[in-house]
Amino acid sequence: MHYKHMLAIVGGMHPWDVCDKTAWFLTAADIDMLVSGVDAEFRPADTRDAVQELWHTMQIGRVNLLDAIICWDAADAHLLDGSRTPTAWLRHRLRVSHTRAVALLQQARGLRDTPQVRDALLTGELSFDQADQLLHVFTTARARYVERDVDMLIDHIATMPIAQCRIVAQHWAARVDAEILADSDNPPPPVEPTISELRLGEILDGDTIIEGVLNAADAVVVRTALAAAQRLGTPAVTGDDEALEDGVTPPAAPGDPRTPAQQRADALVLIAQFFLDHHDHATPDGSTSINRAHVNVVVN
Repeated sequence: MHYKHMLAIVGGMHPWDVCDKTAWFLTAADIDMLVSGVDAEFRPADTRDAVQELWHTMQIGRVNLLDAIICWDAADAHLLDGSRTPTAWLRHRLRVSHTRAVALLQQARGLRDTPQVRDALLTGELSFDQADQLLHVFTTARARYVERDVDMLIDHIATMPIAQCRIVAQHWAARVDAEILADSDNPPPPVEPTISELRLGEILDGDTIIEGVLNAADAVVVRTALAAAQRLGTPAVTGDDEALEDGVTPPAAPGDPRTPAQQRADALVLIAQFFLDHHDHATPDGSTSINRAHVNVVVN
């Protein structure tokens, strides 16, 4: 059997009469068969592609499982076994922890309420870890705003690492809560603009972690400067210089082994070094002034 077919039917649970979908768990034997390559003729030549494709197919199977859970939950099928709650049934029958059972039920209900997130999981646009960041802040109180913004949020976080997805979701939730309060009978004072912050934390051997948040105006300046410095520090790059105006990361040079993140780090150091090399010495009051290009015109 093709490994896609095996993963599309993820087996182990009894089908429920109350639901027209059947979802099963992947057994250890199934996983062993897939990994060992019993059906070698179906295995992609590139192992990296195989891992990514298997992961996506397992994600589809997980969505199917959650679809079945929500059908079963809607029919109160846990009562057929005498379980007091859906969580108790999941914990007992699936032999998972209470925390895992709660998470499964919350995920199933979250995908029921936001079909756009479910579709993004099926297409592979989002991973479950990314989707969880959104589902965590998609509360009932914010439902109206979820419907308004969900497509925008999916597009925004699709290529982000999980830590950044969490920040985006929390930022969105804070903005929405402010909107909810503004629409109430006792609106809060106007929201102050975001204050830019930057923190440097030394770890081992002088290595440093940089964390922070920039407001929109500051972010434009920093992105544009980094893009310009990145272009200067990247040899043999071709592209439209106008892209730098919007802070767009310049295209990578052929053969450049650095990742985009490494290129941005090098660009930041280049900017800092340029400042140190060109700023004036401290003035008597302890402040500094910056050299700027200028022209003296003498008129007789």
